[in-house]
Amino acid sequence: VAADVVTEPAPLSLAAFASLAQPPPSLQVRYGAHPSQAVDIYLPRGSGPHPVVVLVHGGCWCALPGADRVQLRAMSQALMQYGV
Repeated sequence: VAADVVTEPAPLSLAAFASLAQPPPSLQVRYGAHPSQAVDIYLPRGSGPHPVVVLVHGGCWCALPGADRVQLRAMSQALMQYGV
């Protein structure tokens, strides 16, 4: 594949998504006493400046076991590896 050609990854199954590594954030900022009241921050290597991406977990905080902001960790890690 040429360097200027972008190939899109295939969609993941739920099982494959659930099995992805979920690395801990570089920093966690708490804004309340409840465990869900925190912001996970992932910092890319290097001095920057770096672009910023905000991932918002929009629901299912309490309805399903494991359905919380931890689900975003694999995506956050991937973005961090690209310097975002």
